Amino acid sequence: MSENALPKGYEPHAVEDHWREYWEKNKTFTPDPDAPGEPFSIVIPPPNVTGALHIGHALNHTLIDVLCRHARQKGKKVLWLPGTDHAGIATQNVVERALAKEGKTRHDLGREAFVERVWQWKEDYGNRILNQIRMLGDSVDWTRERFTMDEGLSKAVRKVFVELYKEGYIYKGKYIINWCSRCHTALADDEVDHMPEKGHLYHVRYDFEDGSGSVIIATTRPETIMADTGVCVHPEDERYAGLVGKKIVVPVIGRVVPLFADRYVDKEFGTGALKVTPCHDPNDWTLGERHGLEFIQCIDEDGNMTAEAGPYAGLSKEECRKRIVEDLQASGQLVKIEDLDHSVGHCYRCKTVVEPHMSEQWFVASTKLAPRARAAVPEMTQIFPENWMKTYYNWLDNIRDWCISRQIWWGHRIPAWTCPQCGKLIVSEEDPTSCPDCGSTELVQESDVLDTWFSSALWPFSTMGWPDKTKDLATFYPTSVLVTGFDILFFWVARMMMMGLHFMDQVPFKHVYLHALVRDAQGRKMSKSTGNVIDPLVMIEKYGTDALRFTLTAFAAMGRDIRLSEDRIEGYRHFVNKLWNASRFALMNLPEDVPAAVELDKVQGLHHQWLLHRLEEVKKDVDGAIEAYRFNDAAQTLYKFLWNEFCDWYLELIKPDMKEEGPRKTEAQYVLWTALREFLILMHPIMPFVTAEIWQALPGGAGSDAAVQLLPEARPGCLKPEAAARCVSIIGDGTECHSGMDATRNTVFRQVPGLKIVLDNEWIAMTGGQPSPSSPCNLAGQPNAFRLDEALKSQGAHVITADAYDKAEIEARVEEGLKLAAEGLFAILIIRGTCIRKVPASAYGQKLAVDKELCRKCGRCHICPGIEDSEDGTPRWNNLCSGCVSRTPACLQMCPFKALSVAGSNTETALETVTLPHAPEVIDVPPVDSFRRPPRLSLAIRGVGGQGNLFFGKVLAQVAFLAGYDDRNILKGETHGMAQMGGPVISTFGCGEVFSPALVPGTANVLIAMEKAEVLRPGFLDLLEPGGTVLMADTRILPHGLKPEAYPSDEAIAAQLEGYRVVSVDVLSIALNLGDPKGRCANVAMLGVLSTLPPFDVVPEAVWLQALRGISRKPALWDLNHAAFMAGRGMQKG
Repeated sequence: MSENALPKGYEPHAVEDHWREYWEKNKTFTPDPDAPGEPFSIVIPPPNVTGALHIGHALNHTLIDVLCRHARQKGKKVLWLPGTDHAGIATQNVVERALAKEGKTRHDLGREAFVERVWQWKEDYGNRILNQIRMLGDSVDWTRERFTMDEGLSKAVRKVFVELYKEGYIYKGKYIINWCSRCHTALADDEVDHMPEKGHLYHVRYDFEDGSGSVIIATTRPETIMADTGVCVHPEDERYAGLVGKKIVVPVIGRVVPLFADRYVDKEFGTGALKVTPCHDPNDWTLGERHGLEFIQCIDEDGNMTAEAGPYAGLSKEECRKRIVEDLQASGQLVKIEDLDHSVGHCYRCKTVVEPHMSEQWFVASTKLAPRARAAVPEMTQIFPENWMKTYYNWLDNIRDWCISRQIWWGHRIPAWTCPQCGKLIVSEEDPTSCPDCGSTELVQESDVLDTWFSSALWPFSTMGWPDKTKDLATFYPTSVLVTGFDILFFWVARMMMMGLHFMDQVPFKHVYLHALVRDAQGRKMSKSTGNVIDPLVMIEKYGTDALRFTLTAFAAMGRDIRLSEDRIEGYRHFVNKLWNASRFALMNLPEDVPAAVELDKVQGLHHQWLLHRLEEVKKDVDGAIEAYRFNDAAQTLYKFLWNEFCDWYLELIKPDMKEEGPRKTEAQYVLWTALREFLILMHPIMPFVTAEIWQALPGGAGSDAAVQLLPEARPGCLKPEAAARCVSIIGDGTECHSGMDATRNTVFRQVPGLKIVLDNEWIAMTGGQPSPSSPCNLAGQPNAFRLDEALKSQGAHVITADAYDKAEIEARVEEGLKLAAEGLFAILIIRGTCIRKVPASAYGQKLAVDKELCRKCGRCHICPGIEDSEDGTPRWNNLCSGCVSRTPACLQMCPFKALSVAGSNTETALETVTLPHAPEVIDVPPVDSFRRPPRLSLAIRGVGGQGNLFFGKVLAQVAFLAGYDDRNILKGETHGMAQMGGPVISTFGCGEVFSPALVPGTANVLIAMEKAEVLRPGFLDLLEPGGTVLMADTRILPHGLKPEAYPSDEAIAAQLEGYRVVSVDVLSIALNLGDPKGRCANVAMLGVLSTLPPFDVVPEAVWLQALRGISRKPALWDLNHAAFMAGRGMQKG
């Protein structure tokens, strides 16, 4: 088949436009209630009609769409019902601002004309948010679009209000409510945003009426003093013993009020005496009711002082506060003013400070409806993550009646009328024409509208036709799952539970999945003022919808906030390209029509058996992950399969197959076609556009739609762990010693069968100047006792060996290893022998130079197979010499006579010596039970090859063992990276409550950067837990060829670390001052600094020293390491 079946490059915009139009025009996502299949339904969390798509919407809709598309693939009839919320206060504010530009107010238009104006605005602009949602590829049924004020929902709202009123669950009464003087409306408790502010605590003297003394009262609101009607103290407060019942004179206003006692008072706050102002504090309201106090209101609906404020009448409350403070100071009654950090309530819409205000309002008796909603979780409705159940219970246990009336014009007008003639209150679904008591026709309807959340609480069943008995309602209610943000658990979720149970006698949804917040890369909340907002529409324009969707899904771990950056979205755009290019390669090797079928469970090729086995595992894993709301696991499973297995391995392995005609090619083509088409189906819920486009280009895909394909059926016959076990990995000895050993241990621990081949040349394999454990001697030329085969056996692996130059033996040992793997074991074949054959001396190159006058022919430089004796006994370097990359190779360092140098250089290489004090030979380690162990110690270390990351791990493992963590888990994660000198490396470590060698993002107590620019590595800072520490060496290491001006600036590094707790130390200077010219004990000094940082500082100093002593075998090395550790420890303490 021609590669022209797909264009060379994937251009997402044209593809996305095509499929959006195709799906909507063909009503692909419009379900038939009468169709076969299990129903699956989700109602869209209705965005405000005033809204614009933000990244939170993008996450929410992506996750819902993944669930809906996946459910269709399982044969379910899926309804995802879209719609918008009328957003009463927000929409009215938008239109009022537009009127203000015309020099008008809503009162100039009148109520009817103003409401018409809002409807017109809705027609002109209200579809903006839905059109933006279309960009995400939502598979919603647009034929069922609803609006919270459309005719059907308005009918449902009226019926619910009237029935609740008749049943006694809605009532009208005076109460203290949250009042916004800007929006001129009441607010429910959960519509008040509490924000920290700097204020003052005013200590005011209140005198007793009989002149016998006074009481000092601390208040944050002196402007309400004129409405004080009592002073309250705690009955057990000894400071006020014998004073309860006396009369007190309110300052400025002169009102005489009682001093009484109530256990509500906090004895520890302020002076322990509380001024009681029932009309301006909800708690004071309760005290006033309980003790029969007078109710006086001194602040009006506009935030101005009333006549009750006496000399301050007509002032704004802010001006009144300033004036009364001045007057109290003048009268000597203001004792002192203290600064105070406290929380102040603001309107969630306009951010005006909310005023507690006594008013007549309509309420839902939530306290009566809440118990049933509480009892339904988790028996009828499960909440994910489960930890949110506690929050749900807590809110319902402490719920107050819900104020549902709003003093605005846009919204559902309360269906209640008053007869002016006789005062009769009429609540009715239909507009009444006359009073049922006196017959008067002059009825006045309530001017308030209902809280927006009232109609939203009915959304799951009102959108399906209730109160009519519709097929949709019978088929799709209760809905399957609600996906929403945790921030509206109270606003919306709990209220839907109450209303659904009351009117439908069923919960509105079986599952609730609460996703976390999307933050910026540093974990900060996105905001326009911070300038860190990521606009999903901009990301779609730059990288395509699929890249954005996959990024959000890949990071949607249950219960964990997403740290998002544009770099990540751009990175997954490359993944989209990878799928596109892999598909183009496949199409080049596939016929025009569907390939000839073969029996997949009987294919001969081992690589085919392996891929089909892995495909079956991926199908099961992805289905399980989505069903369990582990969206990130589903995405990462698909990512790794496509990139690491299908592309990196399988496509390479089948290239020889495609060059041969006959059964071998036929088999390869059918497996390739099957694997690609099934992968496209699995990936479709997350990346619908690119998968739909590729699907149509596949042989047999023309004219069909990936969106309606069922999940591929399981093929148990293709599950062949024995075939998968016959796949071989090959690794070098140095890499196995430096990082592969952890992988070996993990593989054995997880009982994964397989065969690993280690090529062991028994000499230095790493080129950073550090010795490879598999070398027969170290840098000092001393024998190395380490044996790779014994080390691997100690990990539980089955080890076999072969000679590198005996082909027959290698083939026999490979078969032996594969047989062990087929038996369920993990085997390692070590193939020994130098990896390069020596060439004749005439072909040697000149890498190093020897001064024959200085050379004593002592042989100390003969620590490497790259050195041999020349005819005159002086050393020469053969073709095996690599120069160790470093400018001062091991052989140069070992020459005490300075006879060796790099060719063409006179570099001095002698080691400096400094006399160090002797370290203690015996260390008194305290018993484990003498200090408190933190539940978990974990960190990640970044550096470059040669800085000692592996050494860190060895010491920390010993520390953990000595600290008693051997009764739990001690996990040293793998070391990843290019460990040669200058190559970036990362290592991880954890002990205690850690359960995976892979460090989970957000869990590291400390991050260590041995090279300062390493903090800029993508994802590194994501590993740090909130409040953790970044420990950074003030060291710059420029890779070879990098110009100094190209190195990240200090400002760029500081900007990346803004908001983090950073400890920067110059450990390299410590090493240099201790006589270590290479700075190789800098890592030990860093360990000293680490030992002073929480939570590592809990581990006693002696434990650290003992761990270090156990690894520092030579006396001189122990002296140096002890000095470096104590210097680092003292640096941080200082």
